[in-house]
Amino acid sequence: MWHILLILAAFFCAVQAEAAELVTITEENLAGLAVPDGKESDWIFGDTLLVNDKISAVVAASRPSRHANMTVRNVGGCVIDLTQREKPNDQLSCFYPGGGFSYKFVGATVDGVEVLDSGLRLALQGASVSLRLRADAEAGRPQVDLTYTLRDGDDCLQIATRYSNPNPDPISVEVRDLVRADRTFVSGADQRRNVIWWDDVFFEQTYAIIPVGCDILFADEPVEKPRPVRAPVRYDVGKAGAITLEPG
Repeated sequence: MWHILLILAAFFCAVQAEAAELVTITEENLAGLAVPDGKESDWIFGDTLLVNDKISAVVAASRPSRHANMTVRNVGGCVIDLTQREKPNDQLSCFYPGGGFSYKFVGATVDGVEVLDSGLRLALQGASVSLRLRADAEAGRPQVDLTYTLRDGDDCLQIATRYSNPNPDPISVEVRDLVRADRTFVSGADQRRNVIWWDDVFFEQTYAIIPVGCDILFADEPVEKPRPVRAPVRYDVGKAGAITLEPG
């Protein structure tokens, strides 16, 4: 089993709210929700909104047919919108945790307490809310347990990914994530600060990934350097960013 914790942040500050919320977006509750606004806002009814006083984020409904648009596809269980509450300006196309797995709803928690729910109509509020998803193992591929957590007052989304191997044989897993932040974005990496960012000067929005407990994989790169916008984010674990998972 192997575990990675990330911070996914959008930069630009705060209106007041009582708590963190996790809500299924529906036609009935839409008028009262702080859904993300912006050029790349792709939420639809059935998606999950995580919102507090600082940020709002949308996780796409975990079904195989969920596409953000004609070019950003297979986004079920992925972060498709992320912006600040004070100045809504979503420019994120998609954050693919694990680099491309098919996730399904597992559960949700509020203040650490499990909520028994089908996932069809969630409406949770507390100091901390979490959405749990899973990608089932296949031959040669791991089981991936994914948790999105938003706490009251945080200006970032916590993303925990756990890899395990219920297969009968060892498997090799490349630990990586993918981000779609296209067109006017540029991307950069800072080895000293252990951060990768995507910056859109024209639309005034920046996103960043900050891993917790491990380092981003840099291949003898300078401390700071530009990077291809669509390049995968790899982590300095195992051998060249790949880990071997034993059965069990």
